[in-house]
Amino acid sequence: MTVVLISGVNRGIGLGLFKQYAAREGYTVIGTILPLAEKIPEIPIGKGSKAIIVNMDVTDVQSPKRAIEELETKYGINQIDIAISNAGILTLKAMSRIENIDPQEFEDHWRVNVKGYLLFFQASLELLKSGSKFIFISSSAAILDRIPDKQNVCYGITKIGATYLARYAHFEHPDLIIFPICPGWVATGMGNLTAQHRGWDKAPVTVEQSASGLIKVIDEATRETHSGKPWN
Repeated sequence: MTVVLISGVNRGIGLGLFKQYAAREGYTVIGTILPLAEKIPEIPIGKGSKAIIVNMDVTDVQSPKRAIEELETKYGINQIDIAISNAGILTLKAMSRIENIDPQEFEDHWRVNVKGYLLFFQASLELLKSGSKFIFISSSAAILDRIPDKQNVCYGITKIGATYLARYAHFEHPDLIIFPICPGWVATGMGNLTAQHRGWDKAPVTVEQSASGLIKVIDEATRETHSGKPWN
């Protein structure tokens, strides 16, 4: 039984990943949602597989720890084979020139997209075993030599932070496979927001395409070939 833990599965890429992993045979797929988030829809479950939803607020220092404890005590989960740090935010208000950025918006994005990734990683470590994979969902916005085109300073800086965390975690945990990956420009709420900011109707990559591509890379990933490197 392969155990997968994904943060932020009530919408977007997280939900896409949750659906595709749950449809496989012999998987236990765990998704986290905010305590007050809308429930996810019914999804097909593969033969011998099961799907579990737990509450987690990645910005609350204690919440990820409590969620992991719940997995151990209530569901008997004693290991995680794949963990995907996905929960994040991007708001229209944050999309502006540097001189116009609201400091509170900047702080909110940092708290979710960097601190949240840190807390999720720290909590998950307890159940990661040798050979487990931990994936940080990053973005092409984290590429330092990219010419700014979307006014997403708040988001881009946080994704640089996520990539940095992944790089350091790779060296600190030589028994794990850890890397950041860009899921593409995906037609989620956040992806379409940036597209519309540029005058487009929606982002060019579907959630299904992105989730399928992400899973393919994760399936193939080894310590030698993938860990510590940014992927797209």
